Amino acid sequence: MTAKLIIETATNLHKIAHLQDSQVQAFYIEEQKAIHYVGNIYVGRVKKVVKGMDAAFVDIGGDKNGYLHKSEVFLDEHEMFTERIKEGQKILVQVSKEERGTKGPKLTTFIEFSSSYVVYFPYSGYVAVSKKIAEKEKWKSFGESIVEGTEGLLLRSAIEGMSPSKVEQEIVTLRKEAEGVIGELQAEGTVPRVVYQREDFITNMIKKAKMDKLELIVDSFETKKKLQASFPEATVIFQREKESLFDIYHLQKELEKALQKTVWLPSGGSLVIEETEAMTVIDVNTSRFVGKTSQAQTVLETNLEAAKEVARQLRLRNLGGIIMIDFINMKNKEDGEKVLQKLKTETEQDPVRTLIFGFTRLGLVEVTRKKERDSLQHLLLKDCGVCKTMGKYKNEKKTLDDIEGELLSYKEEAAWIELSPLLSFNREEMEKWKEEQGIELYLTEGGELTPFYRLRHIGSREEVEKRIKENKAEFLF
Repeated sequence: MTAKLIIETATNLHKIAHLQDSQVQAFYIEEQKAIHYVGNIYVGRVKKVVKGMDAAFVDIGGDKNGYLHKSEVFLDEHEMFTERIKEGQKILVQVSKEERGTKGPKLTTFIEFSSSYVVYFPYSGYVAVSKKIAEKEKWKSFGESIVEGTEGLLLRSAIEGMSPSKVEQEIVTLRKEAEGVIGELQAEGTVPRVVYQREDFITNMIKKAKMDKLELIVDSFETKKKLQASFPEATVIFQREKESLFDIYHLQKELEKALQKTVWLPSGGSLVIEETEAMTVIDVNTSRFVGKTSQAQTVLETNLEAAKEVARQLRLRNLGGIIMIDFINMKNKEDGEKVLQKLKTETEQDPVRTLIFGFTRLGLVEVTRKKERDSLQHLLLKDCGVCKTMGKYKNEKKTLDDIEGELLSYKEEAAWIELSPLLSFNREEMEKWKEEQGIELYLTEGGELTPFYRLRHIGSREEVEKRIKENKAEFLF
């Protein structure tokens, strides 16, 4: 199966769209200047042990101490958490979840090292095989014959068709890498310090595609060269035009749709997706779909269609944590099982671990999906500063990205951009941003409480300055 990845790096945000059969399956987005920690391994220092929480707080060098729970510590049988973890000690930890808000990053001592074929765990003690592999027992036996002591393995679907000897070479390479990192705990050096850094954002996200064939379309020649070296089996195409790649492939509109609450199904049914701090709630409705046979059949068809789309929306929006799905009520128990099975089948394609727990007593389907990155809503929207309710609008990062995308289609000397007073921009960062653009920018504040921006005029510097003066607009930066 071939996956097409559109990779845009020309704007403030690095954006990747994963397409399959011409449909967007996922968006991966990161600020160019963002610093992320997931996957990094540190020699940290235990700052505080909280017995009542069965947890410790560890300094890994960031603004906030990391959180290490008892369940994430490798303990011998009958060993107590407070016997293994003490204040002041050095400890080797890996970041499993980014910091968010007031919470520091989540840590684990069950460190892992991965390649395209294998995930190696020095301390897990188990061997697992991808569900997509046909000869599961053969590969499981192979894995169990390779591991030593407390080691563990996850054999990915990409090993299918490979020789066991080549997979073994991968495991040996990862084992040596792990031994070097683990040895850093006893080595001299400052504490805290990073001893293993994850791959860069683009490389990491490409690996998540997990497809037999990859077609990568990029807007940077440097990125093309780098990806050709990292993924020699992939087709890498350099494409740079006046418009951004996301505009050329009509992905900007798809991204906008992924930020909206309502998703329309092909039949006329709909999903309403509400993302809150505690959980995500998805409501399924027949809406405009009336069906052609019985009401029960109409409900079943809508729910089956919704199950497929829900799985896609989880990937598309990168929704994580607790997810409750309110399918349309089905009186027939067998119909409910069909919908659950459809949801399970569709979520198996998700590279992020997703568990389906079935119907609750209230008739809701309970799902959990591992939180690895911020959702699109958390990354690109912000709470309404006026009503303080569920209102959301584009944040500063998304606004700048939209402006850059629009400016790429022009080759003029200057532009006048009007910004909403609801958006808060740092002066120093904005001055730097203006310098990076290939056009003279004049920024003023708009009079309306609009959450976006307006490109008021574009042309020569003289024309733009004249228009601003005529409108008596005041400069922001």
